[in-house]
Amino acid sequence: MAERNTPNGPGFIQANTNNSEILRQIIASIFPVGGVVGLNDLLVTANGTPNMTVNVAAGFGIIKGTEVATTQGSYHVYNDASVSKAISAADPTNPRKDLVVIKAQDAQYSGAVNTWSIAVVTGTPNATPVDPAVPNNSFTLARILVTASKTSIVTGDITDLRGARTSPSYGDTTWQAPAYANGWVDYDVAHAVGFRVVGTRVILRGTMKTGTLNTTAFTLPLAYRNAKIANFACASNGGFGLLSIDGSGNVVPVNGSNVYFSVDGVTFDLI
Repeated sequence: MAERNTPNGPGFIQANTNNSEILRQIIASIFPVGGVVGLNDLLVTANGTPNMTVNVAAGFGIIKGTEVATTQGSYHVYNDASVSKAISAADPTNPRKDLVVIKAQDAQYSGAVNTWSIAVVTGTPNATPVDPAVPNNSFTLARILVTASKTSIVTGDITDLRGARTSPSYGDTTWQAPAYANGWVDYDVAHAVGFRVVGTRVILRGTMKTGTLNTTAFTLPLAYRNAKIANFACASNGGFGLLSIDGSGNVVPVNGSNVYFSVDGVTFDLI
């Protein structure tokens, strides 16, 4: 292998008619891994009246090519409306795990089909089920736990695996209130804790109290997480306390005081 040129030189030089592979390589350089673009893009949810289907929301997705990893690049896809996908009938004896994926089929690399689709990859029933293998050129949106003899999929059966933090473009969200745990509560109404996304940053505000130190006060949803652990110095009862946020979104006041613990000014990048 050597320098890869189009017939007239590098990609997007004025004299060129550029091919799709170059554009996919550019997409891959902007989006290094697969993912979704907006916080709620391609979100998988249970049917309003639960049955053996799930709904996949509208939105944009990025699918990393895996058949020729070095040059295939990534595919940009768009779903313009909610789509219903059927889940196969449950096994009468054992549970299984299904995966909802977006996948690209490109005849340049294999087969004779050029399309993308939302698909359900059905797992194998087993006493201790595992995720099924996913197709080439795919990105996993969600896992569906199908227990033995199940007749309807509910919210608790769905695990969101989209990892929206992989995308550099999110848009802003409104302030969200946490679901507290381990005795933590808002200090008062005027200092209620909240979190939001602005651009590609997560911002926290407010003050909490009375919970158990070094336990999870609340957990940030998947789309509000960074894969790395981050630590912050926070005002706490006239001094400072240590706040830790891990890759699973657990917000933990490690030390300080539970008389009050402020998260004002805590902010971090999604990517």
